[in-house]
Amino acid sequence: MFEGERRVRNEPVRADFDLADFLGEFAGDHALAKSSPAASLGVMSAAQVLEQFHRLPIEGQHEVFDKLCDEFDDELSPEQVAELDRRAGRALRHPELCRPLDDVVADIEKRFRSR
Repeated sequence: MFEGERRVRNEPVRADFDLADFLGEFAGDHALAKSSPAASLGVMSAAQVLEQFHRLPIEGQHEVFDKLCDEFDDELSPEQVAELDRRAGRALRHPELCRPLDDVVADIEKRFRSR
């Protein structure tokens, strides 16, 4: 048997863990975060991110878009499923509150054509 394995198995081991350091690094308060250009995205507004995005060549925009899409889970959370069920139930109980799909699509097309 390996000596280190027996010692680890027979003696309690305590982690050398400094909560303050961990929280500082988790919050991005460390040298790498301060020196990395990518880390500065955390302080950019959505408008600033979009401005930088639109400066990329179209291939770069596609790459960023693909990577962003990969970041999101395709599965709905139980809360999202419950909300969709609630809305569907309301629509079935009160069809007079709903709008025809053709009207919704026409509104969307009109809004995007005006841009």
